[in-house]
Amino acid sequence: MPNAAQVRLIEVLCEAVSWGHDTFPQETVQSLANHIAKEAKELQAAPTDPDEIADVLMLLAGLIDKAGVDVAEACRRKLAENRTRAWGEPGPDGVTHHIQR
Repeated sequence: MPNAAQVRLIEVLCEAVSWGHDTFPQETVQSLANHIAKEAKELQAAPTDPDEIADVLMLLAGLIDKAGVDVAEACRRKLAENRTRAWGEPGPDGVTHHIQR
């Protein structure tokens, strides 16, 4: 059962997706992906900035909707796959990758 904060997040993301449809009818999956890439660079420069986090999350919600992806199922599938993988040590950038077999 989702808690109150999770419910509020879902509600505001639905609101953001609806606003995006109304405000940017010309948006495509590719244009959203391009915009996410630009915003992700800003997030990388300021990883704790709530506004940058919000930008990426709202754009990602729009892309998920526009692409018609069942993201819950995709996450379940990917999590199951990740649980079977072996993981290396973090690299110099702090990122941990799975070990290629």
